[in-house]
Amino acid sequence: MANRVTKPSADRTHSNRVGVSKPSVWGDAAFLDASRVVLIGTIWAATWMIGGFYHLPRFLTLSLLAVAVLLAWLDLRHIISVFRATRGLWVISGLLLALGAFQLTPLPASLASIVSGSWTLRREYAGIDESSWSMISLVPWETFTWMAFALVGISGLFLGAGLFRSPKAKLLLLGSIAACGATQVFWGIVQTVTHPNEIFWGMSNEGGTTPFGTFLVRNHGADFVGMSLLCSIGLLHYSLKKSEGGGFSYGTASTWQRTLFQPNVLATGALTIWLVVGLACTNSRGGWTSFLITMIAIVLTWQHSRQSLRLGRAIGFVVIAVIGMLVIQSVGLLDRFEDRVGDLEVDRVLADGRWQLWKDSIPALLHFLPMGSGLGTYGYAILPFEPTPANGWLPNAHNQYIETLVEAGIPGLLLVLGFIWIAGRASLSLCRSDRTFEKQALGIAGFGTLLFQSLHAMTEFGLLMPANLLTASVLIGAAVAAAPTNKKSVASRHNEPAIALAARSQRWSALGCSLLVLLLGAFLAAAIWHQARCVRAQRLLAETLFAPSTPSPTVATAAQWIADIQGELLRSPQNEVLRRRLIQLHMHRAQRATYDQIRAGQVAQARPSNPIADWDRTSLESIIMQLYADGDDAPTPLEKQRISSTVAKEPSLVAAWSEFRLSLAANPIQPKTHMRMAQLAAASGRPWDDHFKHSMRLSAVDPRQSLGNGLLAWAANDTAAMTQQWRQTLSVDLTQLELIYRLSRLKLTDQAIVEHLMPNRWVVPYRLALIIKGRPGTETLCQSLLELASMQANANPSDELSRLKALASIAHASGDFATAAEQFKQAIQTDLKDPELRYLLAYSLYRCGKADQAATHARVAVNLAPSNEKYKKLFEQSKQLHHRQTTTD
Repeated sequence: MANRVTKPSADRTHSNRVGVSKPSVWGDAAFLDASRVVLIGTIWAATWMIGGFYHLPRFLTLSLLAVAVLLAWLDLRHIISVFRATRGLWVISGLLLALGAFQLTPLPASLASIVSGSWTLRREYAGIDESSWSMISLVPWETFTWMAFALVGISGLFLGAGLFRSPKAKLLLLGSIAACGATQVFWGIVQTVTHPNEIFWGMSNEGGTTPFGTFLVRNHGADFVGMSLLCSIGLLHYSLKKSEGGGFSYGTASTWQRTLFQPNVLATGALTIWLVVGLACTNSRGGWTSFLITMIAIVLTWQHSRQSLRLGRAIGFVVIAVIGMLVIQSVGLLDRFEDRVGDLEVDRVLADGRWQLWKDSIPALLHFLPMGSGLGTYGYAILPFEPTPANGWLPNAHNQYIETLVEAGIPGLLLVLGFIWIAGRASLSLCRSDRTFEKQALGIAGFGTLLFQSLHAMTEFGLLMPANLLTASVLIGAAVAAAPTNKKSVASRHNEPAIALAARSQRWSALGCSLLVLLLGAFLAAAIWHQARCVRAQRLLAETLFAPSTPSPTVATAAQWIADIQGELLRSPQNEVLRRRLIQLHMHRAQRATYDQIRAGQVAQARPSNPIADWDRTSLESIIMQLYADGDDAPTPLEKQRISSTVAKEPSLVAAWSEFRLSLAANPIQPKTHMRMAQLAAASGRPWDDHFKHSMRLSAVDPRQSLGNGLLAWAANDTAAMTQQWRQTLSVDLTQLELIYRLSRLKLTDQAIVEHLMPNRWVVPYRLALIIKGRPGTETLCQSLLELASMQANANPSDELSRLKALASIAHASGDFATAAEQFKQAIQTDLKDPELRYLLAYSLYRCGKADQAATHARVAVNLAPSNEKYKKLFEQSKQLHHRQTTTD
């Protein structure tokens, strides 16, 4: 067996073929080695720059890949064969880019309406007439970004196929990826134990997801760790195979001796155990399941090649799993792992929200057939077809096959499946036992990565992370290029016609490979330029960021920012994010100008008062409240007409209205844009019903969207829509609770507020009861709200401590301090070292007149938090009350 698998491989004879053995003018593989280093460094950089997710990391990743492609091209003789070995993948990759380019090509309305459903949405939401031309892509800027991002994977495919042809290079690739994964695991475990909500120390995860390592989402971290683990298993397989050729005698004992006394085996075994621990600690159910199926498939592949499954190897895998569990227990994460395993129960899996999301995607999928809505536009494409308002905007389907079908239609899905088929068939052949050990190791990593990512893509979108895409494409490209072919080399025939034919074939391959590199370089240059524009746009957005609740920036500053953004839009006219900020600045400038007039006393009957109050009075929301209010203190019809006329003629608002229309022409599916257009139209006397209808239909991108929709419904006297939108707002955001209550009182009864406006969160009616407590005529409403809060707290407890604290707080607000004290006592039993609970208990006892007990618990609170003045004050008050009570007695 050893003689069979160690004979010279295609890699070792590659340099002896006709036309390839000429020395390189640039030195012996100097550029080849440099390009390998750059590529491996790019994988590390993309992984540690928060998965390469943001625009600046993508720009750096693309730039490094461009350098690697250039270096590889300078030593062309080593990568000529990549053009032949991976030609099927290049055809598919080229067709995917061509599909994206076709979706960005302006088409006449008649053709656009046939090939995609985007035209009907543009006509409905943006009012495009029948004679205009239109792109298939709903959001051209997102499609540009998707194509630029795709170049990461295509470049990785090319470099992986061309740079890792030798046995040592294959092992170098697997070892570097496994090492990067091991460091990610170390970082992820430390992060989970010490700073679970941060990416790096001091850098919070604002998205609210569960990070792992430098990935924003643990499932995406599991993708990279899983690929690293497959590389490690490939290295372990290589080490075990090499150890079988040692000098020990045959037999079971000598097999274990060879294993134990081989440093390479021990090192790769420890690396594999550590990566198993990391994959388990990601708590990704999809990652676990996909990896397990992948390993079963690899084992079956080895069985199919007539290699017996040895008992010792099976025992080794069990030992690795047991040691992994012990390590997880030692770092204190076994309970989390067991809880997540419990989520694999059928009932919990069926209750997952992904099923509903996939179901909701079907109408959009059918609407955009056959050519899709545009690559990268899924989040916009499904909005008009959601049957009920979502709790938040979901830009991805958590199923990359459904997402591809929506965005790229039938051609896109066929190309993706074709890629999997071609790459899988080629890389699968490396998992056969008659290959060299290095190729077998690469086969485990390449075929395993392809299958692992194909399975996990059914529930996640990890390949949209540049680090994952780059790593997967490099491994798959290297595996496909190393796969054996059935065609015999013409150069092996020793006759002159065959040698001449081989030379011509070599020249054509070199020409084709050079053309491929030039095209790839041109595409990379375009992608780098696009990412540079994205980085520039991000910096402009950061420079022009301001809080609307404060009277800043000034009119002059806003004008300068507007000029900067308009200049950038000349270079990137499709960047809708910049256009939305431009609209915001136009509206801000108008608001600030009015505010300045009020502060200067130039507006009649508007004397200077509180700056923040004046600032709020000039917002569109406040203007709408004045225009559509029916109270005695509301403006007269003549005053309302004057206000609308002023708003309609204000230059900045006129410019904002024009920018709104341009933005909708580029992307008609913009909930916020429709909402702001409806608000501006409602304040300026323009027709706003259609925009309001569109905003409602596309609603719930975030709480501000439903807040604005509710205000418009309030103005339109649509109480059903108003309560539905504001109920949705209050389910996630309480910052506008008092405003919503004040406006709702003008349209709803107290009973309707309790029954229809309050969401299923006990804290909302509780907070509202605290706000209105003591106001004249609100006693009955306040009591009803507290009763509702108590019922909701009992019905939906997240845990026992939260339930007890909620009930105690509600009883406290109701004035039932005895009940509150009993609830706080029970809550303290679950957490004896919480000073705030001690304080609340002491305060409740103090209000009950039980001064001695209040002083006791207040003293404990002070001991737990000695610097808290509030606790000290209550302790002193309790002692004084206790002294008065004992003196009186």
